[in-house]
Amino acid sequence: MIAPVFKGRMKHYELHKNTVLPFIPLDDDGEEDINKSEGGYSDVFTARIHTSHHKFHSYWEPTDQDHKVAIKRLHHGDWKEFEKERSIHVTLGQKQNASPHLVKLLATYELQEKYHFIFPRANCNLRRYWSDNPTPSFTAKTLFWSLKQMAGIATALNTIHNFRVTVPLDGKGRTLTGEVEHPVKKGEELYGRHGDIKPENILWFKCIPQHQRQHTKGTKNGDDGDYEGGILQITDFGLGRFHGRDSKTEQQPNGVFGSPTYEPPECKLRRPVSRLYDLWSLGCLYLEFATWLLAGFDAIEAFSDHRACPSSINPVFSDDFFFKVVRDEYGIEHGATVRDGVLDWAQRLHDNPKCSEFIHDLVDLVMRDLLLIEARDRIQTPWLCVRLNDFLKKAEADPAYLCKPDHRPREHISRTMSESAATTHQPSSSSSSSSSSRANPRKKPSTASSPKKVSFSERDEFFANMPELPKDLVLRTANTPSKSKTWPPPSPDIRV
Repeated sequence: MIAPVFKGRMKHYELHKNTVLPFIPLDDDGEEDINKSEGGYSDVFTARIHTSHHKFHSYWEPTDQDHKVAIKRLHHGDWKEFEKERSIHVTLGQKQNASPHLVKLLATYELQEKYHFIFPRANCNLRRYWSDNPTPSFTAKTLFWSLKQMAGIATALNTIHNFRVTVPLDGKGRTLTGEVEHPVKKGEELYGRHGDIKPENILWFKCIPQHQRQHTKGTKNGDDGDYEGGILQITDFGLGRFHGRDSKTEQQPNGVFGSPTYEPPECKLRRPVSRLYDLWSLGCLYLEFATWLLAGFDAIEAFSDHRACPSSINPVFSDDFFFKVVRDEYGIEHGATVRDGVLDWAQRLHDNPKCSEFIHDLVDLVMRDLLLIEARDRIQTPWLCVRLNDFLKKAEADPAYLCKPDHRPREHISRTMSESAATTHQPSSSSSSSSSSRANPRKKPSTASSPKKVSFSERDEFFANMPELPKDLVLRTANTPSKSKTWPPPSPDIRV
């Protein structure tokens, strides 16, 4: 049979079982396939698509004839489940919703009762990008590109968070520690949530498609130079997080679970989750981004080691969560707090001789508005976009804001258990404070120097009156990093 020609973007094709596909296997040249993955729900592989059998040429440079695509194949043959996931990509890819920082669906097809998604093939993911550029130049050019990407990711996440799902989330996920169900927070059932923000799910494309370039304009440098450096795009925002697909974490072949490094505390505390789940994960990613800018890739590995603690799942191994669960003498969970290693690392970034006003602002944003134990205290994506765009305006007005060392002392952040527990007793406010934050009118956690002491009996009463145990938990299924069984892996003592 004649191989099909994929024409319309996001069009679906039903192919005869004997159809010859226009895909050419990659040469065995030792090139790592960053897009290749396999899980219980789907697998992803990379191939070249023949240039005469598609109409997606704008995704590649005119001189580039090596058109690689990533093909996601679903293991099940359920049309309804496939159509749900496809509808997400189609809706988010429509012109009024289009964001250059969301990965784009090219087409879908059914072959031999299996459903497939075709995406552009990324050059690498963000972790690999950091690894391939281990010592970035601390210049206005590098910092401005990084800031634009962080702002773009926040804008794309805001698009996801404002997506109205077609099927309310039922969210029957499970934790690593047991068959515990996690409900979606009331009022959040109809909105999108990514649920797995991490460097591996941020892809780097060297080339920005021509038809997307108009969406990236808006700064006063909106010319071709604006696209130098490529673009970061969020991927893996499909069925699981939007429609509550049951998502059990698979055990890795080496017998070690993939560590959910970027999960927020509400998962371990078995509380209802919401879109604010993603804001914690994004804060973790931004803190690693700041680390890379100041001290390079090895420092990201050192940061992992610096915050490592014995795993609550198996003390034989260590994990590198950004928080720790606080238990009483009987082992009963009473809350959580940001790990001392994270607080100390943030202070090290502030104290770094190269630290600029921008890096100070970025680290402050992460520690004061994103890495907060109580989800309701975290900044929401619209206000996060405003804050990051404020940083961009400062950078455009004065490039020194990005890279000129700023040695002004920063207040050391210290969060005790009593402070964390005290904030859990504060009622959430539906009305905004008139002047609480420059661009965030939500209620802020208490900043009193002597937080109110909360007795264990008060805490017990609080947790006893909590809503039903959470159901909608989405766990990471990929190792991060996947270099060793015990992790974080050993790394040299690196000064940050």
